[in-house]
Amino acid sequence: MTKQYLTQRISKILPQWVTENHLYNWFRLLFLLKFRHGGTLVWNKDVSSWVATRPFVNGREGMSVVIRSFKELRRIIQFGGNKNDIVYKWLHAIEGCKYFYDIGAANGLEGFLCHNLHRSKVCFVEPYTPSIETIMRNVFVLAKRGVDPKAFEIVHAGCDKESHYDKAYMLCIPKAGETQISFSDPDSYERRGRTFSPVVTQWVYGISIDDMHLKYGIELPTHVKIDVDGFENRVIEGALKLIKSGHVESWAIEITGEKNLAEIDNVMTSNGYVEVDRWEHYPGLPARTFDVIYSKPEKLDYYKRALASS
Repeated sequence: MTKQYLTQRISKILPQWVTENHLYNWFRLLFLLKFRHGGTLVWNKDVSSWVATRPFVNGREGMSVVIRSFKELRRIIQFGGNKNDIVYKWLHAIEGCKYFYDIGAANGLEGFLCHNLHRSKVCFVEPYTPSIETIMRNVFVLAKRGVDPKAFEIVHAGCDKESHYDKAYMLCIPKAGETQISFSDPDSYERRGRTFSPVVTQWVYGISIDDMHLKYGIELPTHVKIDVDGFENRVIEGALKLIKSGHVESWAIEITGEKNLAEIDNVMTSNGYVEVDRWEHYPGLPARTFDVIYSKPEKLDYYKRALASS
């Protein structure tokens, strides 16, 4: 069992007050020890939050992210720690990234890292209000440090096959750092045997990837990451015009279930994309989940070399 999953299991069985107070202090100490060379963790009074700055391989400088819970702090500590994480490798490998779509952004780590590495513009799409607030505070902090806030678009919405209002189902306590969220269809959320019941629902907008540009004028992406926990088939259905256009150089898509995997692979390969690599998250568990990287054929060899050498 990895340290990551051991820590997660411990945090679930401890009393709430231990989880919130003691584990937060433990992760602050762990962060400072792990990133003692180039890492900082400071209180920012403007946004009433901790701001963690940690170095990344090939980063221009340390990446700063707002931290509002021990789970958000744990996430930045563990980000990139698994040597098999092909999305993390892909984020470092991509070239010529002008505009990055972070679909299912959570607190925005992939999008902020892409900006840190490549100075790309980023559009975050996320239905969960506490995560949106973390992203907004993060953009504010970066702007105070001289980063152009116009480099970021923040879309408080689910992502679906068509644009419409619907409910976001929070299968968790509504606070920063949680990620057990489903838009429109709570049964689409992959539980892997766990039992969740909606704690809170909130009506939010759901937007299709195609409408982001065609209806609302958001710049077309050159690279796209999708992580929506079982909802990705509907997200891809709402991106068919973009996929057919070939404008995106490469995609990183988390895909859950053999049915979704087959359907999405058929869409991507029939529209000129090729699979670069895939990584299975939880081998042996039901509802197999993969991160799959797709690229244009002319970039296949480059990406294979880049991911293999990372």
